[in-house]
Amino acid sequence: AVVTTQRKGKPKPANINEDKRSVYSESKIVKSNHQAPTKFILTDRLEQLCEPKPYHYDFAQDRPSPKWPVTPAAQKAAASTVVENLAKPKAIHRDESRCECSNGRT
Repeated sequence: AVVTTQRKGKPKPANINEDKRSVYSESKIVKSNHQAPTKFILTDRLEQLCEPKPYHYDFAQDRPSPKWPVTPAAQKAAASTVVENLAKPKAIHRDESRCECSNGRT
């Protein structure tokens, strides 16, 4: 482990050619001061992944709207006392209301 650490701590030699071309490109190393932009290519697999998924064989595109009419009786309905009590938020326990910590525990 010590040898590996000593080797990694040293700077890279000056004669290393760092070829950092993209895996999905046709770039060539250009020896001039300016480089041409990277030319990206589309592999067969990437082209296959770009295709939309086919519909399920049971899918019906001409299905009716998911909206349905609400009956007048349902529009005028009132909630019962039991339903109103169930709709209320849960009350804080009396012991937890005195807690000064952030997570509710003492």
